Amino acid sequence: MDRLFAAVTDTQNGQGVDVLFVTGTGDARTFTLSPANPKKPLRFAVGRPGRRSSVWRLWANRDKDDVYVATRQSAGIFKVSLHESGDWRLQWVRDDHGDVTFTTREGDEPQGRIIDRWSRPPAGATGWTDALSIWVPTQDVSEIPRDAERGHDAQWVEPARPEAATEFRLVLVEPGRGPFELTAALQGPDAGLALVNGFRLAGGEAVLLFAATKRLNDDLRRSLTRARQEQRARVPPDFNLAPESGPRLAAVGVDDDGYRNIWDLTLAQPHEH
Repeated sequence: MDRLFAAVTDTQNGQGVDVLFVTGTGDARTFTLSPANPKKPLRFAVGRPGRRSSVWRLWANRDKDDVYVATRQSAGIFKVSLHESGDWRLQWVRDDHGDVTFTTREGDEPQGRIIDRWSRPPAGATGWTDALSIWVPTQDVSEIPRDAERGHDAQWVEPARPEAATEFRLVLVEPGRGPFELTAALQGPDAGLALVNGFRLAGGEAVLLFAATKRLNDDLRRSLTRARQEQRARVPPDFNLAPESGPRLAAVGVDDDGYRNIWDLTLAQPHEH
């Protein structure tokens, strides 16, 4: 298998960043990313209007290095905030959050509006920091009859194969620190990798959004099935679980090193056969 490397450098005018991908055989391709613009957030999803995941939103302000992530429907209710101070958190935007609820791990009770909190990890030798992953199992790319999502301003990724998932991986990169090898992302059955989009922060760091595919093992698929079933059982009786309403579950997993994975799952009741 061919090797794959990526390098991030400032553009000649210093306004954006260039992302160069090079294979072990010398093939190369460059993408140029613009500065962050809060009026033009990046929106991305798996599928298409009418059969899709949540539509996610990624943005930052022009004059600060804080990065924010939320779904289109939840951005005014809760969001992930990756503050430039290194204080990273999942939090409510306001005290009134309607019928949206979170069930936390035992011993991790929310503090005020903060649901989950962690510290930015150190960057690697070439200035890359894995920040956050959003996973969409192909099983959770769900049919939404009469979907109101137009989808014209989002980047749509084709669903992975059955029993696999699409991973949106958010990475922060200090430009000019040298190449980073991405070959591992191409290994394994059903594996794939693509740059979705990104932007340059005010302080010069780049925000890159990748889409990767990965086959889910049996244990993980069983865990996700339990998560869907448990959350369906916990919603209030008047909560609409019909497919037309597009109900979703954001299940947050934490790796041993503290890395956060958000699983974008459907809560719609499965069809009876």
